[in-house]
Amino acid sequence: MAKVGAMRSGSSGSLGLDMDLAGNALFAGDVLHGMVTMQLDQPRLVKRLVVEAIGRELTKASARFQPGAYRYPVPRPAGRTRSGSAREISRVGETLIGSPTTLEAGQHAFRFRLPLPVDTVPSYHGINVVTEHELIAWAEPERGPRQQVWRPLHVWSPDVEPEPDEPVELWAPTPTTRRLARAGRAPVRLCLRLPSHVVDLGRPVRGTWHIENPQGLPLKHLVLELVGTETSRHLAATDVHHFLAARHLVRLESHKDCSGEVEWALPPAVAPTLRGPRCELEWRLDVAVTVPWLLGVTASAPLLLIDRLHRPPDASEVEKVGE
Repeated sequence: MAKVGAMRSGSSGSLGLDMDLAGNALFAGDVLHGMVTMQLDQPRLVKRLVVEAIGRELTKASARFQPGAYRYPVPRPAGRTRSGSAREISRVGETLIGSPTTLEAGQHAFRFRLPLPVDTVPSYHGINVVTEHELIAWAEPERGPRQQVWRPLHVWSPDVEPEPDEPVELWAPTPTTRRLARAGRAPVRLCLRLPSHVVDLGRPVRGTWHIENPQGLPLKHLVLELVGTETSRHLAATDVHHFLAARHLVRLESHKDCSGEVEWALPPAVAPTLRGPRCELEWRLDVAVTVPWLLGVTASAPLLLIDRLHRPPDASEVEKVGE
């Protein structure tokens, strides 16, 4: 069992609490293994020792990093505190000492095995919503305040079967010349084809594109943008936020019809499509052709992002890098 040495600890007091974890980045439904150690300088009567995994949803939370972060844990700005209105969404625990017990001086170790529910909401850091998890071990001595130690957890969503693949074909058709003149748009025609609307975050987005340019205008870029829509519901209202998560440019530099293939590796921190009771994250792909001095043509289609990668690195290492 590896000790998570880079994690921040809570107050340990005279009981000398500490906690070791086999790993604190895991999937929903996995079993969390660890050990709580208690160092006593003299015999003490301990009434209770409990380990709990707690999940919270915070709305109106301050955005600290880029929105949509999911794959890697986001370091907390100041210990266990974070701004926002908190709501507990999950709690599971194991009682290691359930009745008053006198422990001799020295070190005492208590192993625990804590299964997480399969429907645990994954960790997520968005614009308006933060879903975070933590593991707390607390002891209640006969005299004195309750002592505790904590570790942040990072939970991935379980690997679910995606929807059936549906090929994507995006068209930005050329309207009539008169309408183009009024709108100031370039008279070009764009087509982008993807093999499926389901995108695995562990693989690049691949597709083919074709541009018809009958007037031989100087084409500048083919622009692909991944746009997220975060919808959060709370007591007061429903908040909807749109944000740009990633952009990919293909330089054209052509005055003729042109075509090609695109391969786009999405950023590693992008979250998959999330659909929860109070928060949803949907994605769409916007594609455009830019032309100097004219408005380009654009098209968009919804995407379903799924996550089939292996487990993330241990959250302690990520927090150490992020500090």
